[in-house]
Amino acid sequence: MEDHKIQQLRLQNFTCFEKVEMTFSSGINVFIGENGTGKTHLLKILYGLISQKAPEFGMIDVGAYFVSRNKELIRKGTAQAKIDIIANKIGSSYKLINGNRESYIGRDYYYKNTLFIPVIEMLTWYKGFPSLYEQFDLGLDKTLRDLAIALDGYPLKGNALLEVEHFVVQLENAINAKVLKRNDRFYFQFKKDKEAIAATMVANGINKLGQLIRLVQNGRLSKNTILFWDEPEAGLNPRYINVLASFIQALAKEGVQVFVATHDYLLIHQLSFTKEYQNGQASNLKFFSLFKGDEEATEIESAETLNQIENNPILDEYAALHDLELQLYKESLK
Repeated sequence: MEDHKIQQLRLQNFTCFEKVEMTFSSGINVFIGENGTGKTHLLKILYGLISQKAPEFGMIDVGAYFVSRNKELIRKGTAQAKIDIIANKIGSSYKLINGNRESYIGRDYYYKNTLFIPVIEMLTWYKGFPSLYEQFDLGLDKTLRDLAIALDGYPLKGNALLEVEHFVVQLENAINAKVLKRNDRFYFQFKKDKEAIAATMVANGINKLGQLIRLVQNGRLSKNTILFWDEPEAGLNPRYINVLASFIQALAKEGVQVFVATHDYLLIHQLSFTKEYQNGQASNLKFFSLFKGDEEATEIESAETLNQIENNPILDEYAALHDLELQLYKESLK
């Protein structure tokens, strides 16, 4: 299990980062921070480099994941960016040079069992999307095309399906429906309905949970996957956040290394509670708080639980809301 993990990342002059170093958990890694601090950038650079087979010397295109040219990923005012990754216990170094060139130095550790789940769900847009992406400039990043391809393929069967059945049942029970694929389109068969309903007619949040069912059923989300997940809570009613937290924890216990960027108060606290109150029985967990430091460069602090994080904008805003309510209540008594 430990062989297929990302252990460390070092960035220098990459987008909003001047110089940071991160050591990851082999289980769950949670990125929090205000908009514009680089949470999605971290997910995309890790995914973009770890999922592509790099030549001994030559080009690696990560710009497609940012809808940008490679040179535009270099921090303004600097000549080049450097990215160092230790994964599968092998170190590799990448450079982005301000001339629209990219060089690669180090050993190749391409790992194809990776999965990126972007904010936008893909069940609705699935039909024909990969071919449209290849033919036209849609102004969309490559993670959407990759997800559409991941949703394709036949469901598992036999022992392979039995191994993941508990994940499928957990999610199907949450939405009271099964996910079907007919004529290159996705449908939901809700328990209360006789006819299946097209994904285009289903709520965004249900589609997001539905695509998880599909990814588990076809083996693209398995115990050996490295998962990158951007704002999984987007579009979800709060009642589903507990389902989400339990699903993430179950994945980690099966050996999946998870990288999550989130703004959700409930999700981060439910994940942290398992570490704080279960006497070390929880999956490996690490929080990374991103915040602006000197000269607007993003800095990072990390800890195993939320109560050890000093810069927590999510908690700060909820505390401010509590203070506002208390103030309004006192004023109402006057």
